[in-house]
Amino acid sequence: MKEFNLIRLTIGHYTVYDKRIKYKVMNNECLAEEIKLADGEEQELRTLLDYKEGSIFEQDKQLNIIKKRKEYIERRLETPESKLKVKLLTRGKLINKIFKSKKSETQYFRTSLLMKAGREEALVEYKKEIELLQENISITSVQLLMSEKGNIEKKDQCTQSLDTPTAESIYTARTDYHGIWSHHLSFSEGEQLEIYEKADSFNWSGRSLVSGDEGKIPSSYIRSTSGIDRKKDAVFSVANISFTTLELTEMNKQRKANIALFNKFQLP
Repeated sequence: MKEFNLIRLTIGHYTVYDKRIKYKVMNNECLAEEIKLADGEEQELRTLLDYKEGSIFEQDKQLNIIKKRKEYIERRLETPESKLKVKLLTRGKLINKIFKSKKSETQYFRTSLLMKAGREEALVEYKKEIELLQENISITSVQLLMSEKGNIEKKDQCTQSLDTPTAESIYTARTDYHGIWSHHLSFSEGEQLEIYEKADSFNWSGRSLVSGDEGKIPSSYIRSTSGIDRKKDAVFSVANISFTTLELTEMNKQRKANIALFNKFQLP
């Protein structure tokens, strides 16, 4: 094979290759395969490039159309009719903006009215409470006036009893009593006592008609000489009470003060 520079020699069913030639052939085959692959990639790149060029051409075409439309619109806007349309569109946008603003103001005023209605309802409740307080204050004022009248009458009765004891103010001791406190009066059974003040139902103020001493006297140790123990409940009826001019003036002042307090909470 070396002598005749044979690449391969076939003997029967066997084929013998020159090793160097074999490697060279294999390298050539590999190179051919690589060239084939490179040609395929080149073809793909050319196809992609053609697509890109076509896309760029289409974009340029669309861009030219847009430019032409823009030029046409600009020419139309230069006419008086187009200027009027633009003016109307601008005015329409302004009207829509004003409408939205007025709508917001209307919503605000509606909310304010609802809040005002709620405040008015609250003021009605306050008015009812103030009227009830006025009624209670009037009743309390009447009771205080009657209490002052009662105290004045009691003082007058005490003053009169010190001077001339009456039959109703004379009591008799039921049993002996020795005062457990320094301000209590000591007395013997059957001793006559004059009561000139009844501060409560248990401890009264009085003096002994025998010794002339004064002090507190337990009501359970004495009895009335007339046999009647008069206990009165203080019941106040506005319809049956007569007031002086000064008392009525004070009540009117209190009523005006309550009305002024209510007016202070009125809505503007």
